[in-house]
Amino acid sequence: MQRTVSFVNRGLALGAVCAAVLGFSAVGCGSSNSSSTDGSSTTCDFTAASAVFTKYNCATNGCHDAAGSSAGFKMAPAGWETHLVGVNPIGGGTLEACTPADGPYLKNGTNPAMGLLINKISGTGNICTGGARMPFGGPNYLTATEIACVTSWATTLTSP
Repeated sequence: MQRTVSFVNRGLALGAVCAAVLGFSAVGCGSSNSSSTDGSSTTCDFTAASAVFTKYNCATNGCHDAAGSSAGFKMAPAGWETHLVGVNPIGGGTLEACTPADGPYLKNGTNPAMGLLINKISGTGNICTGGARMPFGGPNYLTATEIACVTSWATTLTSP
């Protein structure tokens, strides 16, 4: 059984954060189609995935801000999402540095999306030598539904 989940309706706090930080006051935080553990898929767009990143403060100062403070990965400038598919990390920053040898943030042609971005948020696969699951330090990691949402959005970038 599939149900529709609206990130705005999931909690006033998340909606307020999304509106305040990302400026989606008129548009809301997007929506997704989701189900619990019955095997149905989750479908999210960039707006819904952005709400997940906002919830965990991914693009804040000291993390993946415009300066690329953590591992040289920038999520703050507009259009950052267009620099993921087939793009290898440059490394640098204040924490562990993924290198080009660690592979791209998202691998072209994968469905579902695969690459460092998905590995880092799920804690599976290659997360770079000495790397850590994101958000750094936990213990509040993305839920399975949030990982599915980000993966769904990322797949729209990687699939032909």
